[in-house]
Amino acid sequence: MFKANQKGNWEAIEKNKAIFNGIQFLDSSKIFNIVFNIRTQKLYIFDDNINSSITYYLDISVQNVYRFGAYFDDIQGMSAEIAELRVQNNQQKTLQTKLSEKSQELEKLLKKQNAASQNQQSLNDQVETLKETQKKSDKFILDLFSSKEKYEEVDDLLKNKEITFEASKFKENDKNIHISKDQKTINFSKTASSQKKINFQQVYTNLLQKNLTYHIKIKVNLNKKNKQSVEFALVEDKQKNKCFNIYSQNLVAISNNNGQYGASVLQRALFKGQYFSEFMQDNVTIFNVVFNFDKQFFYLYDDEGKSVIAYDVDKAKIQDLRFGIRFWDEQGQEATIQIESFVAY
Repeated sequence: MFKANQKGNWEAIEKNKAIFNGIQFLDSSKIFNIVFNIRTQKLYIFDDNINSSITYYLDISVQNVYRFGAYFDDIQGMSAEIAELRVQNNQQKTLQTKLSEKSQELEKLLKKQNAASQNQQSLNDQVETLKETQKKSDKFILDLFSSKEKYEEVDDLLKNKEITFEASKFKENDKNIHISKDQKTINFSKTASSQKKINFQQVYTNLLQKNLTYHIKIKVNLNKKNKQSVEFALVEDKQKNKCFNIYSQNLVAISNNNGQYGASVLQRALFKGQYFSEFMQDNVTIFNVVFNFDKQFFYLYDDEGKSVIAYDVDKAKIQDLRFGIRFWDEQGQEATIQIESFVAY
């Protein structure tokens, strides 16, 4: 019980002593036990909470480790795939490079093949042209040699039909050309060649008829210098005092300065046999010049048939027809042309 005379009472207790008188206080040992128990329980609870938290976070950490391991495995897998893709990409690039190189090679081959095809077609066309010319030539030569007697029995009027030559004024070389009165001998002088210059000398006939066939037999004397230019041409009248060249006229040649025979346009000519210069003899070998303008043939061959030139006449080059002979050299030589016979029919 609370006593009024007890020392140390607080003022608040004095005021509420009636209340405190009704409270029975515990002794100090009980209070300690109570407090201790409370604190112990709180410590247990705190400890449990800590343990629970540690366990929770450990679980989370373990899960994260597992997840990281899975992620690591995924990353390794992806790295392998990326590496494989890189290898495939490199292989693809290499393949593309090789394909590009092969494509370029194929393109070059196709271009070469195309060019070869075009060249082959051009050659085929030329071969066909030559075959056609050869057929004409073979037929003419066959008819010519098989009917030799016919030419021996030609009417005297045709045999003696006149043909006259005149010196061309080309390069004023007409003064160096000498034609016999009987029109059978033509001499190309070496005077103009003494200066070691190219010497062009030309002669031409009277106007001829385009529808007739002309056959002229000729001997040539080159003074043992066979490699000189001797040429026969179908000449346009307006060209008679100009150069009888291979571009402006229809022309065939016994020889040039290299000893080769030739014609104006090789694609229009057929050549058979050896070069005339290899076997011709001065004043012995007889050359036959046969042509018909309207029928477009122009032939040159020797009497023994060792060599033949058959030329397909280009009509566009001529309106008024003459026959011409040209001699030119670089050796300071002279030449003589002998007309053996002349026939027109």
